[in-house]
Amino acid sequence: MLKSIGITASAVGNHEFDWGIDKIEGWAKTGDFDFLASNIYDKTTGQPVAWANPYKIVTVGGVKIGLIGLTTPETAYKTKPDIVKNLEFKDPAVSAEYWSNYLKTNNMADYVIALTHLGAAQDSKTKEITGEAAELAKKVKLDGIIAAHTHLTVSGTVNNIPIVEGYYNGRTLA
Repeated sequence: MLKSIGITASAVGNHEFDWGIDKIEGWAKTGDFDFLASNIYDKTTGQPVAWANPYKIVTVGGVKIGLIGLTTPETAYKTKPDIVKNLEFKDPAVSAEYWSNYLKTNNMADYVIALTHLGAAQDSKTKEITGEAAELAKKVKLDGIIAAHTHLTVSGTVNNIPIVEGYYNGRTLA
């Protein structure tokens, strides 16, 4: 499905690990897209995982957009612990700040959007957004945040940063 809609990149989420880490690279090849994760590190090497890129640059209408992949630290216990026991899920805000500064300082991106598997929720009356994505917006200056993980529809701003989440399983778009 992801290949047929022309997806460019996907943040790594907790369910990508449900069938083993060895499947992730194959899914990316089959789907012809990149998995992004700037905050997942291999505990044995202390290095970022080799099967995901920290960011991707896409150009739309002549505008360079940097997509930074972020995964919820909850993955350490929201998937099978044995599968992720050799992985460290670092603070998403630290990774986002580092890569956003890197992309903008090196003139690689005009805009930086966090493509994440960080949760968000939105109050139906006040429209207030809460959750991991909202906390990221309070800590790091980004041009937008695409949230996931909570399977909710979210559309609004925190700290003047747009945050969207598109429900789940393709039921809505964000």
